[in-house]
Amino acid sequence: MIDIDVTLFIQLANFLVLIVILSRILYRPLLRVLEERRQRTEGTRAQVDQVDEQRDELLASYEADIAVAHSAARATVQERAGQAEAEVEHLLAEVRGQVDKEATEAAEALQRRRDELTAELAPDTDALAHQIAAKVLGRPV
Repeated sequence: MIDIDVTLFIQLANFLVLIVILSRILYRPLLRVLEERRQRTEGTRAQVDQVDEQRDELLASYEADIAVAHSAARATVQERAGQAEAEVEHLLAEVRGQVDKEATEAAEALQRRRDELTAELAPDTDALAHQIAAKVLGRPV
């Protein structure tokens, strides 16, 4: 059984002195170190969050700049393609006009040559016709 006597109070006083000494020597410094560590961790986490926000903002800005650059590039490509197409159409029109002109000149030259040959051969046609008829018939006409 437990006896309550002076030793109990001595042990209780000894325990209280030990708690006070340990509190000053061990618990308070340990709690202070843990609190400092917690504050540093929270500070570091806040910095990481801030850096993450900056990164997200920079990434969004970069993506927006890339989108603007792609859009400008597409517009430039389309503009240049339109200019090239217009230039091709212009050149084709010039070439077609030149080909039509040359074809017309060649047709006119052929018509003139035909007229010249017809005029040259017109006096001889009667004589040639008589010669051909004579050969076909086998007798003079």
